[in-house]
Amino acid sequence: MTGSKEQFLTFSAGADSEQFLDDEQRTRISDADGLEIIKKELKLKSGTQLQKMDREKRDTALRLLKEKGLSVRQIERLTGMNRGVVLKA
Repeated sequence: MTGSKEQFLTFSAGADSEQFLDDEQRTRISDADGLEIIKKELKLKSGTQLQKMDREKRDTALRLLKEKGLSVRQIERLTGMNRGVVLKA
């Protein structure tokens, strides 16, 4: 540690007023709601239909699902796609 004791005390006293970590609470989307997002936004009957799409359209759809708040694991469950494919999209 460098600096004087006074500098440390000043720094420590100001630490409470600053926000160091993001407080944003991530809301979880249920699988049922996630499936509704897939049906509504992608106009598909089921998530597994993504597997039959060509790569470019599939990756665009996966990015949209991520933007809508679905987690990677959730997308895996609902679409039956491999984790690596979902992460690369």
